Amino acid sequence: MTSKTEGFSFTETARDGHARTGVMTTPRAVVHTPVFMPVGTLATVKSQTPAEIEATGARIILSNTYHLWVRPGPEVIETMGGVPKFMGWPHAMLTDSGGFQVFSLAALRQIDDEGVTFRSHLDGKKLRLTPEESMRIQRALGADIAMAFDECPPGGAELPVLEAAMRRTTAWAKRCLLSPWREGQARFGIVQGGTNTALRLRHLEEIAGMSAGGREFDGIALGGFSVGEPIPEMHRAFGEIVHHLPQGKPRYVMGIGTPYDLLEAMGAGVDLFDCVLPSRNARNGQALTWTGRVNLKQARHKVDDSPLDARCRCSTCATYSRAYLHHLIRADEMLGARLVTHHNLFFYGALCAAARGAIAEGRYAAFAREATETMREGDEIGHPNVNAPKTAKVRRAEKRALSRETSSPTDESQVAPPAPQETDMKAMKLLLNRRSVSKLDLPAPEADVIDRVMEAALRSPDHGALRPWKVVSIEGEGRTKFGEVLAAAYKRQKPDASEDDLASAARKAMRAPLILIVAAELKESSKIPEIEQVLSAGAVAQTLLLALQAEGFGAVWKTGAPAYDPYVKERLGLKASDHIVAILYVGTAKEEPSEQKRPKIKDVLSPWEG
Repeated sequence: MTSKTEGFSFTETARDGHARTGVMTTPRAVVHTPVFMPVGTLATVKSQTPAEIEATGARIILSNTYHLWVRPGPEVIETMGGVPKFMGWPHAMLTDSGGFQVFSLAALRQIDDEGVTFRSHLDGKKLRLTPEESMRIQRALGADIAMAFDECPPGGAELPVLEAAMRRTTAWAKRCLLSPWREGQARFGIVQGGTNTALRLRHLEEIAGMSAGGREFDGIALGGFSVGEPIPEMHRAFGEIVHHLPQGKPRYVMGIGTPYDLLEAMGAGVDLFDCVLPSRNARNGQALTWTGRVNLKQARHKVDDSPLDARCRCSTCATYSRAYLHHLIRADEMLGARLVTHHNLFFYGALCAAARGAIAEGRYAAFAREATETMREGDEIGHPNVNAPKTAKVRRAEKRALSRETSSPTDESQVAPPAPQETDMKAMKLLLNRRSVSKLDLPAPEADVIDRVMEAALRSPDHGALRPWKVVSIEGEGRTKFGEVLAAAYKRQKPDASEDDLASAARKAMRAPLILIVAAELKESSKIPEIEQVLSAGAVAQTLLLALQAEGFGAVWKTGAPAYDPYVKERLGLKASDHIVAILYVGTAKEEPSEQKRPKIKDVLSPWEG
């Protein structure tokens, strides 16, 4: 016989296919599901006050165990009455267990069956996190819901890696149940298994059926999604797995995502989600609306008096124009990030509220389809929809063009020189504004974006189809392995290197979610000099940088000692004679890069008159 957590309950209230609504009650709040949980990693949702978060409709937020463990420390927070009281949040809160850092800080940790040894990302200090320690920290943090400690494998992990993570997560889950409980604090178990349906269902049976010390989990979460796997695979997995989770307990998918992810997840029967995307993208000038993403950095908004979203009822849309928000974002004023963050979180709340209404009325599938189509059609950042109705502006431009084509001037002097094409001006603006971005984070470019930027790179000067290029892509668990290669190479160069120095070398592989290594694969039999082949590979690297920026991603070009190390080349599958010309770190910019001072043209360009 197992006992339930006092003050915690969940009741399903409506169902439409697999989609469902419910009421989750905690000692601090009544939460209507499905619902999005804003992320307050360090006991703050970046740039927002608790009152502003409350105004978005949120009644539950998330904080991070690992980050609060290293600063300010659980003892400080416990003394202050727990995280909710510490930050002035009057509603429900969930804390993750630190398990995601097993994935995201891979270069800083060592994992074994007992737990994980971390190096603090702040000062390099060694820390030991076990299931028991995670539960102790979360008891001190005092959230309504504590997550079991788990191991999160990377997207695309091979079967042995997935099974090892499942085995550890199961063993750790039992230890979490056996750890002392805080009165009124629920605990959720986590299911792993990647996008492999059979593994997920097998692990679900273990976690959902687990009891220990007279307790069982109050809710079940799916971890290990949105960590580098193809998005269609993730969505497929939702549809095949979620409805198998226990009906009488909350269902939580951790770390997703985009509005499209939420619509897919809600349709599969998910109750809870969280992600940093709405706040992080806001800080980079991207608004999320009912008509798709809005890039507030674009010049089209400079004199636009309309609100971000005519359908939105947030204070940002009620008060400020796109032109003003464009100005704030371009001027890097902190108010811009605050206002757009508030709007994005309000939109996520409104999306979930509309979904709840559609489920209750039995029309969720039609609602999700219409919302998806409207967002994709109006999106300013994705591909243009060639089948979308033409706007009046486009029709007028086409009419003017047709008029020019059918007119017959009698004198060549009457024909005006062609104006620069808009696409040409955009290309020039891209070139003039190219900047290196060193502070990078998830998300990385998806497969279709990589295909496009590679297509662009393959148009680099190729010396008569010689094409002496090779590009190696590293992401997910591959970054951890590459970090090990970098550490081993450093050890070979400096046998007396300290453990801290080796950890520092390994961390370089975690600078960004994606690494592209560009090499000149020299053709020794060619008449083309080696230096020209190397320069051609450099052109590939530069084109990749430009194409990535055009797609909205940041990147920085690095080389250093690893680029010249024979051991590194060997491990990457390159020949000793090959030249690594660029190690490109790629991801989403954490912040707007600073303007770099450029040389004056006269200092570089000099006329020659013979």
